[in-house]
Amino acid sequence: MEYEEDSSCRVKIIVVGNSNVGKTSLISQYSHFQEDGLPNTNPNLICEAQIKKFSKDDQLVYVDIWDTVGQERFQAISTQYYKRASGAMIVYSIEDQDSFNNILIWIERVQENCPKGCKIMLIGNKADLNAVRSVTYKEGFELSLEYGIQFFEVSAKTGHNITENAMEAQRETCEEDEKLSSSLFSSTTILSSAFFSNISKKKTCKC
Repeated sequence: MEYEEDSSCRVKIIVVGNSNVGKTSLISQYSHFQEDGLPNTNPNLICEAQIKKFSKDDQLVYVDIWDTVGQERFQAISTQYYKRASGAMIVYSIEDQDSFNNILIWIERVQENCPKGCKIMLIGNKADLNAVRSVTYKEGFELSLEYGIQFFEVSAKTGHNITENAMEAQRETCEEDEKLSSSLFSSTTILSSAFFSNISKKKTCKC
């Protein structure tokens, strides 16, 4: 990885969750702001990182987004993967109930192995499969409230909520819950500003 000499901050984000929930596609979509044709990833790699660069308050921030590649299991990921992480994205698929059921285990892994103060975001991927979802938005939202973490539903396939898309597609799913509805429609911030900028506030670099 190459960084400009005058870079003022560098942070590490890890992405965890069950296999086949779309973690690699999510990272690729965010890193490259692509709408289709996501790049292939070498399946033989244990993990790989992609770099995202943005400016915040006249400060250049480099974000290393780390991905586990392959059929990862809870015990298989080295503790080194979690080391020095400023933030963790825990990903499940909205059409895979098992991946959601295992979120608590992933939260525990992150809390046990990441540095104190590591920011956590819960992400429900594959929002484009709303018609066949098995995990409701409300379930994800309520779990995030329980643990005091941020929550978004996204689609790595379409770029929904990863680039500049708002959350309007799920209006009907939360009309019954005023608090839930408020969460959706006040949250027009995209993934980058909501999470990465929040993390960068905690960093006093050069680091």
